[in-house]
Amino acid sequence: MTTEKKVASDNDHDRVVMVSISKDGTLDQLDPEFIGGDFSVAASKRQAEERAASIVDQNMRGVTSDVAATVAPGEPDPEIQKIKDAQEKAANAASSAAEKLVKANSGK
Repeated sequence: MTTEKKVASDNDHDRVVMVSISKDGTLDQLDPEFIGGDFSVAASKRQAEERAASIVDQNMRGVTSDVAATVAPGEPDPEIQKIKDAQEKAANAASSAAEKLVKANSGK
């Protein structure tokens, strides 16, 4: 028994599990049909969170590569903590926006 919604064959659209979101916050897909249920929302939120955190990192530190320095354990550097806090704030906002976008386009 299938629970997927039936789509008219004369309607151009994209069947997706996870969306691609443009820089302007709109969907890259054409009239998307979400076939992943709750996973579609979770995956899209995660993608948006990671993208937002990366953007914050690049804007605040100018990071363009994955070169990491080894640091002794201890209290976090205040500047790094500031970046992490900004990343978390941006990730939460992006996650919420992605969830709303998917739900608005999937009838959930």
